[in-house]
Amino acid sequence: MTETKHKARSLILHIGHPKTGTTTLQYTLRDSAPLLLQQGVLYPRTPFFNNHKPIMPHFFGDPGEGDRLRQTMGASEEKVLSASKDAWDSIVSEVYTKKPELIILSAEAFFSCGTRSGFDTFISALLGLADHITVVAYLRDPASLYLSGRQQSAKNSARYNPPAAGWFRTALEPYLTHPEIELKVHKFDRKELIGEDIIADFSSRYMPSGVNDLLIRPAEDSNTSISAEAMALLELVRFQNMPLSSVGADHMKIKDFVKLVRRIDDALPGKTRMRFKPNCAAAIYDSRTDLEWVEQVFGIHFTRPNTDERTYIPNFDQFQDTRDFCEVDEQRYAILVHAVSTEIRRERSVAGYYGEFIRNIGRWRTRWDKQRRVKQKM
Repeated sequence: MTETKHKARSLILHIGHPKTGTTTLQYTLRDSAPLLLQQGVLYPRTPFFNNHKPIMPHFFGDPGEGDRLRQTMGASEEKVLSASKDAWDSIVSEVYTKKPELIILSAEAFFSCGTRSGFDTFISALLGLADHITVVAYLRDPASLYLSGRQQSAKNSARYNPPAAGWFRTALEPYLTHPEIELKVHKFDRKELIGEDIIADFSSRYMPSGVNDLLIRPAEDSNTSISAEAMALLELVRFQNMPLSSVGADHMKIKDFVKLVRRIDDALPGKTRMRFKPNCAAAIYDSRTDLEWVEQVFGIHFTRPNTDERTYIPNFDQFQDTRDFCEVDEQRYAILVHAVSTEIRRERSVAGYYGEFIRNIGRWRTRWDKQRRVKQKM
């Protein structure tokens, strides 16, 4: 067990899960850290991140080459483990020097760490920082979680892997059954959140009174939605090997192409929230095996989406392309592709003109230097 010369009264371990406003909450806590400390609340700093995932390798081992921690904290296992230990030691030092009453640690990766080797050591270390540990989780209904995950995947890079059938139960039971942990689970539904907002809900439940009014919220939400048409195009490029050259974007980095598609998608008329095809949301709901357990244990009920008896319920495992499960406006999709291609050609034209302009300046400067040197010799 980690022992410090100061122990906080309590520690909140916020574990997500992903797509429940976690990133927005973490940015808010990070940016508000100096103000929170004045209220006796410590949100510790970690290198490179706005959350506390960097401490995980110290307890759970190397995350592997494909993990973002490897890309950010070090190229080798040794570097990652060393940086992770430093991150944990930094948190321990902050607790000792700043002497908070409440510590908040947050990372979506904490959600599924209960089944991993090192879990008991991790909890013991946390108990060395505070007298009482409360684990806080938010659960989102399976259908909207699936849509949000597919969108995030299309905007980023990795193909979306939906949660396992019993994901909620598998992740939460180790926390639920641990004798020294209090587990609090809430439904992530804006209609049921305090203030219809994750920041207001979390701060009202777990932080000192009045703190919500002091919090510095992010200027904008990076997790804004895209349309079904934009997602169909991005998934086509990212996961179905459509070359960027087919839309004239062979010169672009993929991240710049994504930004362009999102910008045009926002400006193009007819953008709507993504809608499931008939019975597809029910298919996602039916693929889960732990929803009854969630209701029995935590009192959280997720309503099964309505079904159209005239339409068969598809196999959830067959949802490959956006059009397999989502309504796509094909006319708007065609306009989007045309607009993206047009903008790419325009940018290439401008870039070509600018490049030629720079080259002409260089040639002119060379001739001028030669003439100047000739005059100096005369």
